[in-house]
Amino acid sequence: GGKGKGGGGGRGGGATGVSGVLKNHIRFFKNGNAVGHFVISRNVRTGGEAFDNIQSGTYYPAISAYMGGTVRVNFGPHFIYPINASNLPTGLKLKPFSDLCPPPLPPEEALEKAMREKAFPKKTDTATVSAFRAAVLTEAKIQYATYRNHLRRHLEEVREERIKRKLYVNDLPPPIQHDDVTDDDDDIPTGNEDPDNAESENVDVVTTHDDEHAHEVAKV
Repeated sequence: GGKGKGGGGGRGGGATGVSGVLKNHIRFFKNGNAVGHFVISRNVRTGGEAFDNIQSGTYYPAISAYMGGTVRVNFGPHFIYPINASNLPTGLKLKPFSDLCPPPLPPEEALEKAMREKAFPKKTDTATVSAFRAAVLTEAKIQYATYRNHLRRHLEEVREERIKRKLYVNDLPPPIQHDDVTDDDDDIPTGNEDPDNAESENVDVVTTHDDEHAHEVAKV
């Protein structure tokens, strides 16, 4: 019953502990407690790996279900049964799989980042730049609001499940307020501004020759 967290090989050479460098490995947990065989020697705890000496790389979980089986997973960042750090090998620190997917930037920061890239040819007209700003800001608002609402529901569910099990909840962050993606839409440039009121007809920006990078910026 409940949800635990499985660990996998990470980037580079694995986790560093007091006893040395742990190679990439997989370990299992049940209700937050590590399972496996551990050895404690001179106050140093080692062991517990289910599989070790795994080739370096970033690994993602996969599940196969059959005969009508269903599985529900939780990749974090919060868990019904948090990892009991006292069960871990000395010096080992774990991060949830959700950390592999960084949260989106706040809309204004996303717009600032996109404009810093300056993915326009020289002498681009003001209307085109305004339309680009509007598109970036609109998509950034949608992504940011969607992420925060997902995180809000995730946190609510973890809190409810912990309360059902009479588990500690004070380590969880406070509830997240629902985000309305339409908030502050009046601040979004539409691209229909009167060019006669602009300071200049053209915007002089630096051209980028990295087409792939420019494409990524356009998708922010």
